[in-house]
Amino acid sequence: MIDLTEAAAKKLKSIIDSKPLDSKPVGVRAAVQGGGCSGFKYMLEFLEEHDDSLRKFERHGVSVYVDAKSFLYLIGTEIDY
Repeated sequence: MIDLTEAAAKKLKSIIDSKPLDSKPVGVRAAVQGGGCSGFKYMLEFLEEHDDSLRKFERHGVSVYVDAKSFLYLIGTEIDY
């Protein structure tokens, strides 16, 4: 499971709500990519359209999407703001 604090969800909702209707994100995508000092780096980006290949978690009204490979590294992660 990927958790999202209430503060993070509130900030993300605020950003999503400020986007124009024709480009409003469906949620955020969390991922782990190669690179960085330890060999991995974290990525968080807005997802413009639903992707069935990603796992979806709903937290405080915000959808968080994660690919299967990244999920192995992100199990138990809490995103805060």
